[in-house]
Amino acid sequence: MPGVLGSGSLREAVALGERVGFVFLVTSSDDGIPHLAVAGRISGPGGARVVAKEWFCPITMANVRENPAVAMVVWDRTDDTGYQMVGRVVDVRDLAMVDGYAPGQEPVPQVERELVIRVADVLRFRQGPHSDVAR
Repeated sequence: MPGVLGSGSLREAVALGERVGFVFLVTSSDDGIPHLAVAGRISGPGGARVVAKEWFCPITMANVRENPAVAMVVWDRTDDTGYQMVGRVVDVRDLAMVDGYAPGQEPVPQVERELVIRVADVLRFRQGPHSDVAR
């Protein structure tokens, strides 16, 4: 991976995620099929760890079990600033379960989860020209 993790930029990325209110989370199956999800809550408990909380879909969770490598993007469209955080899911915590199932859906329990991610690299992210250089 390019660059070196900078703790200052990880704090900035988490702060931006808290401000914009979401972060994109990309997982991949064991055979390389990517899947994009959105986490509505992100926090930085300290060190090189980030916590993403959401009612993640079954594909996201299956991917995390098969392949814990993830990428997250937080981006403010207004001023075209953002960060990509690359790392690995090191813990999954179940927080809540819906009492029942989604109407008209296959019976898959809906579970709010917290993904604890060890961030290995923080890269600049923007729509305009940029390089993937660690921040």
